Amino acid sequence: MKTNKELNELHNSTTKARPDWWLNKVTSAYIQSQMESLENFKGFEVKYLPATKYTGERIKITDTRFNKSRIISYDYSANSTLEIVVKFLLENGIQVKGKIWNEKRGIHILFTDNFETLIHKQ
Repeated sequence: MKTNKELNELHNSTTKARPDWWLNKVTSAYIQSQMESLENFKGFEVKYLPATKYTGERIKITDTRFNKSRIISYDYSANSTLEIVVKFLLENGIQVKGKIWNEKRGIHILFTDNFETLIHKQ
């Protein structure tokens, strides 16, 4: 198997016209090498829950791997919902590796490489 550097050079050296079969073979090898280098992560959906008549503001954290959730109280000393959740995850031994914002659903998704630690109560 070629290294990523060799595949990149091969992929980038296609300046002259090549037959489709050759381009497909090079592209497939390049895509396969990229797929093999992807890391696996577990996600946590973070959703703000506003106050109701009976409860104060809260945050719902859902483990996307097991579809289990945990609702935690809002910490008014924190600067943001994300800060509260990152603090909660760190206190439970989970280091956050990244985040995304889902505009359509209005939620953040935090990523970790810790697959062992669960956030829900058993």
